[in-house]
Order: sequence, then structure tokens, then C-alpha cells
Amino acid sequence: MNKLILMRHAEKNNNGEITKKGMIEAFDLGKKFKAEGIKIQFIRTSPIERCKKTALEFVKGYNSNLEIIEDNYLGDPGVYIKDDKVAIKTFEKYSLIEVLNKQIENQELDGFENFITGSKKLESKISKEQYNNEKNILYISHDAIINPFISYLNKANTLNECEIVNFLEFFEIVIENNLIKEVKPKKSFF
Repeated sequence: MNKLILMRHAEKNNNGEITKKGMIEAFDLGKKFKAEGIKIQFIRTSPIERCKKTALEFVKGYNSNLEIIEDNYLGDPGVYIKDDKVAIKTFEKYSLIEVLNKQIENQELDGFENFITGSKKLESKISKEQYNNEKNILYISHDAIINPFISYLNKANTLNECEIVNFLEFFEIVIENNLIKEVKPKKSFF
């Protein structure tokens, strides 16, 4: 059984930068994964700085030379954004939960890719990864990518505020024969 772990970056401040607490928790999470025997093959991360720093601190805690690969599907702009300058205005107009629910309902949003199209792009990427049967792949991304994608996989019609993925929370996605078979409930070590 192959698994992809889809995780939100560590805690950020109002400027979008990872906090000192976030760096410590990302390091500690790497240590916890190692102690729990969770084997990681490599990390694929959003190129946004807070995600890259989360990956670097995780690797330090994991105490391994894991390869970190930047991927624009996971952010900057991500699979759900067509035009980031226009999408920012949409995020200024609506709350995060409103944007997410409008996506899930497949409503047209200025600057955004169609929900199904964006989800299928990420699903295809995950399915085509070269999995090593003994190791997991770790993706580090953002709540605005993780939540709609998990909603798509779970065929959810709406999302509640309490369901939004928090810092360093993650989902395990089970892959069999290059197909997504199961999404396990979100987890956190904090």
C-alpha cells in the first residue's frame, strides 16, 4: 500500500512568514515521523517560502537528506488559481470558508480555475508519482489547496469552518495501482 501525506505548512504570521513556533513544530514533526517509523521517500512542496521552510525544518528533525522538490501545483499559484492577481481580490472580497465553499459548489470565482479541473490536475499528479512500496511521499501545501482537494476526493458538498486544515495537520491518501483508493481523516501530532 502506497501513501501520500498531504500536509499544511507550519504556523505563519500575518505577513505570511513562518513563525519561530512554526519552525520548532515542523522540526518536532520530522522527529515524530521518524520515531513513529513513518518512512518518507521525498518531499514535494509549494515554492512559497513558508512551505519551503516547513520542509527544511521537517527534514532537519527527520534527520535525513530527503530530496525537497518545489512544485507550482501546490502553490504559487497552485492548481486552483488561473490569475493570482485577480484571485487575491476574490480572497479580499470573501472569507476563506466562503471561497472554499464556492469552489466546492463549482461556482465561478474571478481568478480561479474550475474546481473539478484543478482537482483532476492534482489527482493526476498524485496518481502518477513513482511510489516506493516501503515509503510515503510528503506534499506540503496550503489550506486553500488542501481543503478543496480533500473535499473533491471525499465528494463533499460543503465545508465547515472546523474542517479547515490547521497548521501541520495532514491527510493520508492511500494509492493502489496508481489510483486514489482512500483518504484517511486528518491527523495532527500537536
